[in-house]
Amino acid sequence: MLLQIFKSKIHRATVTEANLNYVGSITIDEDLMEAANFQVIDMGLDVGAGDIVQKAIDEEVDVIGLSTMMTTTMPAMKDIVEIINGTDFGNKEKPKVIVGGGCLSHKYAKEIGCDGYSKNAIEAVKLVNTLLEGGYRGSLER
Repeated sequence: MLLQIFKSKIHRATVTEANLNYVGSITIDEDLMEAANFQVIDMGLDVGAGDIVQKAIDEEVDVIGLSTMMTTTMPAMKDIVEIINGTDFGNKEKPKVIVGGGCLSHKYAKEIGCDGYSKNAIEAVKLVNTLLEGGYRGSLER
């Protein structure tokens, strides 16, 4: 029997309804996170804000990773951050929220109040490690 112990659970989704761009970088993100010993729960495409938050609660994730390639779906990221901030997680710390995608920037990530932004998969792994070790807002310091 193989027992695999993960560092942490990461929940990722492509935001949100009507975003049907499933590009190769998404699977690269997942592959690198798994190689770094994170358990990735992928909700896939066309996922609503409420569904993303509920899944994060049900699975007791430590990090929610959101991506988009469309400017029209960027406001949903802010909605998710607001829902997370308004949710009582009981004795568990609220999950960190990180964002990435071709149309995003450090500035936007900071504006919506998320915990970090990464421009690529390698940076995302470093960012998650930093955040889970108690690092200060990851790569949002600029």
